[in-house]
Amino acid sequence: MKVKINNEVLIWAREELNISQEEAARRIGKEIEDIQKWEKGEDFPTYAQLESLAYNVYKRPMAVFFFPENPQLPKQERKFRTLDNEVFSEIPTKILELINKARTMQINLEELESEAKLRITQLKLNPDGNNLCDELRSFLGINLEMQKKAKNMSDAFEMWRTAFYECGIYVFKDAFKEQAFSGFCLYDEKYPVIYINNSMSYSRQIFTLFHELYHILLETSGIDKTVDDYISRLEDNNKKIEIACNAFAGKFLVPNEDITIKIKDKELNDKNIEMLAKEYSVSRDVILRKLLDLGIITKTLYELKHKEYSNEIFRNPNNNGGGNYYNSKKSYLGENYITDVCKNYYNGKIDIYETANYLNVKVEAIPQLGILIKEGSR
Repeated sequence: MKVKINNEVLIWAREELNISQEEAARRIGKEIEDIQKWEKGEDFPTYAQLESLAYNVYKRPMAVFFFPENPQLPKQERKFRTLDNEVFSEIPTKILELINKARTMQINLEELESEAKLRITQLKLNPDGNNLCDELRSFLGINLEMQKKAKNMSDAFEMWRTAFYECGIYVFKDAFKEQAFSGFCLYDEKYPVIYINNSMSYSRQIFTLFHELYHILLETSGIDKTVDDYISRLEDNNKKIEIACNAFAGKFLVPNEDITIKIKDKELNDKNIEMLAKEYSVSRDVILRKLLDLGIITKTLYELKHKEYSNEIFRNPNNNGGGNYYNSKKSYLGENYITDVCKNYYNGKIDIYETANYLNVKVEAIPQLGILIKEGSR
């Protein structure tokens, strides 16, 4: 049986993900002429075909396609314009799907009524203030010495992730399958979220955390790409924002005053640059950029070494931790989000099936996730 839907919404859903008519047809096993007829309102899909389009291709609830007009973009999406329309239109479908997934997570957080925290978005910090980094460290509860005591890059990332959570920012990971993107954030006054590409090295993941944090302080959503060549194509104001986000991440993680003392009378060879990178839990490239900004190395040397270090932003494929389903879920969702969901279940606010939906797992997987969280808290 065919179902009468709003053809304008059908077009909207496809174009939101930058999917061609040909690609949409291929994904559901139909001809491009079928998609064209549906979008013109000359014919309609069957219920099964609409279900496949909605859930498997456009990642939207079926109810959307019966709306009398196109859904309005949520508040945070209207602020997702630091990339300009031309650059934004180039974002691949996979990333747009993850952005939709992030919106769903924000809805989940609102429905779960997660416990009240100190919210960084309510501080109204001045992003241009001279004391911003000191104020943030105080608010996050992690001073520079604590940062340096992290055992390794992975521990450092989880330390920052927990600190962000305590300040009302949820950090999720996913397999982006797009190496050009390190992460993104969706701003919301109460439930801002950051998504990190799990394929990136931990040092890059940490850098992306702070790139996106600055976006949140500016009350904008934003994307961190692995190569900065897109920045030159942005309008002046948006260009300044992206440059400022990168500069802030470097300034916060590697304070000028501290590294100036560290490198005094020290030979700046690969070994010492690597030691500095490990000490601050950043990449060698971040140290290199810092040395350039301080006028300690030339741009020629920076560009030479930058090219040499460029592949360090990706994780070792043999060390992605993707072999265990439960560990991957724990890594992607984060212990704090899983704990928040489980608390709602144990307090009787949600049932076992809603719990599985919030965690995006089968019901039988919930106990194992709970065991992992308990083991990690020992």
